[in-house]
Amino acid sequence: MQGTDLQPVLAAADERDEAGHLANPRTAVLIRLLTLYGLRVSETTWLTFGDLTDGAHGTQLRVRGKGDLVDHVDLDQDTCDALAAWLIERTVLLAGAGLESEDPALPLIVSAAGKRISRQAVADVVARFTERALGRRLIPHSLRKSTAVAFHQAGYSDRDLKRWGRWRTQTRRAPAGRLRQEAP
Repeated sequence: MQGTDLQPVLAAADERDEAGHLANPRTAVLIRLLTLYGLRVSETTWLTFGDLTDGAHGTQLRVRGKGDLVDHVDLDQDTCDALAAWLIERTVLLAGAGLESEDPALPLIVSAAGKRISRQAVADVVARFTERALGRRLIPHSLRKSTAVAFHQAGYSDRDLKRWGRWRTQTRRAPAGRLRQEAP
């Protein structure tokens, strides 16, 4: 199993301008969520402002995954900083669209027009960003997979990896009538 070294990607996501501000907060948030937290593109596009909560260890993100399963993820400080910078930009974008940024039902990640970001837009952001950072275009799932590979190589247990990636084992009926276990 091979993964891509994502350290240059994360370093590029944290790139700062002359004033010390994140160069692109929305991209930084997307890259960090897809890479460090293993969110699927669908999980990222489903996030709402109301999914941000204060947890026991700081900011938590409620993630709705496949099968409407809900998980809570504790965000690290760098991701919280990127998110804070993004929320300022998001407020401006939503105000331009005549929407209240504090509405918990509104998407967390929005386009320049203040609309929910699409799956294709996430894929485009990741492809352009990774081409600049690595010299080749990756798909969003490559970020998730590469981090899982890195965690596995670092000695994380299968159980920890399953929890990190929100993989659930499902029982399906095989064509011959036997039961088999498959991970989605």
